[in-house]
Amino acid sequence: MGAVFPMPAALAQQTTSPTYVDVGQFGAKGDGKTDDTNAIQTALDTVAQINGSSQPVAIFLPPGVYCSRRVQMRSNTALIGITAYDYSQPGGSQIKLIDGSASCLIDISGTRGVTIQGLSLNGAKLGTNVHGIMREDPDPSKNPHAHENASRIEACQVAHFSGDGVHMMHSWAWTIRHSMIAYNGGHGLNYVGWDGFVHDCWLTNNRGAGLAAHGPEGFTSAVTFVGNRIEWNYQQGILIENGSSMMQITGNFFDRNYLSGIAVTPGNTPSLCDQITMTGNFFYRNGKSAPGESPDSSHLRLEEACGITCVGNAFRAGDDSGSSKGPCSPSYGICYKNLQNCVITNNVFHQGAMKTLIMGGGGTGVIVENNPGSLLVAG
Repeated sequence: MGAVFPMPAALAQQTTSPTYVDVGQFGAKGDGKTDDTNAIQTALDTVAQINGSSQPVAIFLPPGVYCSRRVQMRSNTALIGITAYDYSQPGGSQIKLIDGSASCLIDISGTRGVTIQGLSLNGAKLGTNVHGIMREDPDPSKNPHAHENASRIEACQVAHFSGDGVHMMHSWAWTIRHSMIAYNGGHGLNYVGWDGFVHDCWLTNNRGAGLAAHGPEGFTSAVTFVGNRIEWNYQQGILIENGSSMMQITGNFFDRNYLSGIAVTPGNTPSLCDQITMTGNFFYRNGKSAPGESPDSSHLRLEEACGITCVGNAFRAGDDSGSSKGPCSPSYGICYKNLQNCVITNNVFHQGAMKTLIMGGGGTGVIVENNPGSLLVAG
């Protein structure tokens, strides 16, 4: 047994490890019936007050179903559980939303150094625009004391929320890894922020985009997306707009998103997106529900952007079954318009689209060359 940290008198007889406390010590049942909100919140509040620990202390949720309303994370705390979800069902350590009027299930607003790991977060499709994990921080440009948030989401399933799976406004220095964000009513991940990493995640079947990056200019930048599977989202796989910039999109799989696999557009502001590198990605049968003549019926849509590098990607059309029986999409491999100083080269389009492999024009300093391929013939 490790050393016991100082705790409130009511818990003086309880035991804990040097690294975590069990949420059951605070009265949580995890039986799928009891409202465990107060127990989880009390555990978080208590851990945040523990002093003298040699390392951060976490709240451990053993496997079970913990019914909860909104809970507020505290800085330098963690919620950890046992990962056991599958493609369509939660499992292991599950927190299930029971309040459709809540803004979110787990609120990390105003915190630094929080970790959410190994949990199944289940929104139960309650309410309207209820997010799974939410950060709503003020504009840091108006706060001279603003600093990096340093939040982490690891090995979680965030699913069935009526809003965004993960909603992060003004998030600064953050990671989301090895997680499944799926079946949400909004975007899978919706963010304004800087210095982020999204690695080895599954963003699937969200009613919005799999991932949406919004400006304004200078507010969404320096984010890296590597090794994610982004599929069957009802809008774009990735939407980048309103002056978002300085992104690396590498080694991802974009499959059957209803609009473009990736769309880079000015959005509703005059600010142009810029400095985005796309390399080593695979684009398969995107534009599922877009009108055939629309630029949304494409694997990749690039409009009024600067400094885009699109090199070494592979593109292929197809239908729901993965064959060519139809209806197949997209109409276009890449649609581009009014770009500045961009390169689209050395991509491969074997059976890459239904109508045109690359369609576009306008702009200055645009190189489009060495993109071999063929159209898919349905049937």
